[in-house]
Amino acid sequence: TGNFKWRIEAYIGTTWGPWTAFTNFTLNIACYTLSTGVVPGGSGTVTPALQSGSTCTGGYRNGAVVQLTATPIGSYVFSNWTGSASGTTSPVSVTMNGNKSVTANFRGSVVLGSPVGTLTSWNGSFNWTGVDGASWYKLDVETAGGAVVTTRTMSASSVCSGLTCSISPAETLTLRNGAYKWRISAYGSWGWDAWSAFQTFTLNR
Repeated sequence: TGNFKWRIEAYIGTTWGPWTAFTNFTLNIACYTLSTGVVPGGSGTVTPALQSGSTCTGGYRNGAVVQLTATPIGSYVFSNWTGSASGTTSPVSVTMNGNKSVTANFRGSVVLGSPVGTLTSWNGSFNWTGVDGASWYKLDVETAGGAVVTTRTMSASSVCSGLTCSISPAETLTLRNGAYKWRISAYGSWGWDAWSAFQTFTLNR
């Protein structure tokens, strides 16, 4: 990589002729490195993808556009990018005009506790493990067939002690024996999370 010049001299008969004038050219074949990481460790992976022909030994050619996809592991969810990329959308594109370092940040998601399974008695409470930084939660209770029984929004400060969260709407929620499902969504500085997967329970009292 750099600025260069070149010229030619011809040999005619028994004599070398004069050099030509120089012709200038510039090489821009830098090979840049892209390092990726995840926080916290083990919470997810980062996968790069780019057009063929854009790589060089040990890295990427100048101007290559690399698409990075963040994939959470287990109960984690993707939060945001830091370093040489930003935003909360995955995948994200990074233009290689220098050495780059990108970190995908993940955070925990809601883990549902009880009720679950077949219950012969129930105190009317719903229990779950919350999310760091969440300020609100939504509870959705439905019949097994998908009819909404109740949807409630509550502040984390009113239903959680640390990450241990519980709500007992028994005073206004009367469930007959039968099959039900419930889920939770958390709200924080990132906005509302997607609903957790449904957890099912059956009342047989």
